[in-house]
Amino acid sequence: AIQSVYNPALCIDTYGKEEHAQLNLYACADDLQNPQRTQYFTLRHFRDIELRNTMFCFDQDEAGVLTTNVCHHMQDNQYFRYDLDTLQICHGGASRDECLEIDPEKVENGAVFFAKCDDESALQKFKFGNVNETALRGWIKYGREILDHDEIDMLESHSMNL
Repeated sequence: AIQSVYNPALCIDTYGKEEHAQLNLYACADDLQNPQRTQYFTLRHFRDIELRNTMFCFDQDEAGVLTTNVCHHMQDNQYFRYDLDTLQICHGGASRDECLEIDPEKVENGAVFFAKCDDESALQKFKFGNVNETALRGWIKYGREILDHDEIDMLESHSMNL
């Protein structure tokens, strides 16, 4: 599950849909490591977030809404990275500077959206039920080649500053 840090009772959920599901918030499963299907997401080596054991991934539609769509493995609008230090889910590479954010006044219809990254904002902080810290700390070398060169430069400079 992907749990909001701002409101730990809420997790990102598909509301029972797979394809073209607008992702919103719903009460978290009791087991965050093995949640119900609608909250079981995996950040994969393709650098996307998949609804577990489906062919559907987090995507940004033409209107800029967070939805699910068929995984295409081409990164771009399906590129996501989890920052273990800030707990942000970053989208589209460094050149976009977009992160997932929640609207605490909403649960459905627009509760989870893209916003300019702000590592001080509690509304942009999430926890995954399962985390492979080795893969996340070595994001550049694990998984599929990163296609966004600005993202590579940012990650390399960040790793030098640790």
